[in-house]
Amino acid sequence: RHTDDEALAAIADVHHRMEYLLDPHSAIGYLGLEKCRDTAAPDTAGVFLATAHPAKFADEALRQERFIASGNSINVGRLLPQTFYYFHAVAQLPTRSLLISTPSGNFGNLTGGLLAKRLGLRCDRFLAATNVNDVVPEFLRTGRFEPRPAVHTVANAMDVGNPSNFSRIVNLYRGDIEAIRNDIQGSRHTDDEALAAIADVHHRMEYLLDPHSAIGYLGLEKCRDTAAPDTAGVFLATAHPAKFADVVEGAIGKPVAIPEALATCLDKPERVVEMGKEYGELKEYLMCGER
Repeated sequence: RHTDDEALAAIADVHHRMEYLLDPHSAIGYLGLEKCRDTAAPDTAGVFLATAHPAKFADEALRQERFIASGNSINVGRLLPQTFYYFHAVAQLPTRSLLISTPSGNFGNLTGGLLAKRLGLRCDRFLAATNVNDVVPEFLRTGRFEPRPAVHTVANAMDVGNPSNFSRIVNLYRGDIEAIRNDIQGSRHTDDEALAAIADVHHRMEYLLDPHSAIGYLGLEKCRDTAAPDTAGVFLATAHPAKFADVVEGAIGKPVAIPEALATCLDKPERVVEMGKEYGELKEYLMCGER
């Protein structure tokens, strides 16, 4: 599953809304855009997911003119439903010892898992599996949080050099780094490792991973040898492989089938408004654009 689906479904019955998707240089990908448009209402202009410019939520003038909500993990309303994924998975496992590997970029999904543990989830440890943007695994190793510019990878939804949910994790543990380390282990993986995992799992198990889920799988594999013999492992699959068809097809050497939900919307018209990265340009569009 990709959590944008749930964010969009949550507002599907809200009438007279405008939705916009902020897509930095097509980082979300064409099929991701199509998926968002397919879930929108017929009279909807686009899909609004707050992938940038968090300043707009503190802009009183804009908030007086527009009711704005974020669809990404800046909004705690995105995190709370994610706790149910963890409970659903754990409820299917009889074992008492459990390790959960979560593909992590902005760390919203993992924060949802940590909230679930506070609510009673049975889980011994979480594994924060990242691509080479590994500021949190480095923090767990060194005790120093050092944000840096993001590096582009095949798992681009996890290309985050300063994850906004990190402060939420620290606050959950009242800044106690040893308590954080007791619950979370870090794991870092390269593009080559992710591509090899996609090919290997497809060959051995006939299961098709997307690049992000492949990193979750790799994290679990890395820790399996050090876990107790009766430990069950769960890794989260966070996107459909068709959303990253170019990457996945390159790894397995054949086409990826597109789900009907995506295939039926590929011929729909789209409207793209290009703008710069400055917040003022976005604010002007939201204030004066189509209502």
